[in-house]
Amino acid sequence: MNNYNKKGVIEFINTYFKSMNLKFLFIWALVSSIYGYIIIGKENIFKILIVILFISIIAHYIRPNYLKKETLKAVENFYKDNEFKNNVSVSFVCNNKKIDGPTFGILEINKNTIKFIPFKSNLQDENFIIDLNNLNKEDILLTERKWALLDKIFFKKISKIIKIKYDSKKVILQMPYIVETFEILKKYIK
Repeated sequence: MNNYNKKGVIEFINTYFKSMNLKFLFIWALVSSIYGYIIIGKENIFKILIVILFISIIAHYIRPNYLKKETLKAVENFYKDNEFKNNVSVSFVCNNKKIDGPTFGILEINKNTIKFIPFKSNLQDENFIIDLNNLNKEDILLTERKWALLDKIFFKKISKIIKIKYDSKKVILQMPYIVETFEILKKYIK
């Protein structure tokens, strides 16, 4: 059974990648400005900033975004296939948030386990299974991301995360309809 619609998931993924691209653009512009200030000097800093901003905007629109395309294709397949739809579990599209980038996949919740299965076959080592019998309600938390200032201002839909602590590990998940998903997840925890 799938608990939210495809349109909301696609909107979430588009918002996520807009946010990621905006952060990249901001960091690149900042680093380039500092470099330009050091190399060229402060008398031409305004010209440098205009050139950097112009190049950044052009690069933003012509740079291919293969990860986004692959993720959207996987979401299409998820909604087309019935592989994850059954009566004993609830499946959600989510992002297993890590420092080295996004890992989008399926979060499947049933009466015994929480299972994350990445969409990409080369990321299968990032899947996890959490035994719900060893999980307390205090081990799962819905919270705002602390260092996500741009997301809190521009992209409120992706500023919240679900943290799950288990076996001295921590998993951070991002997904559309996160409050509703959190409530469903809490119902499965004894």
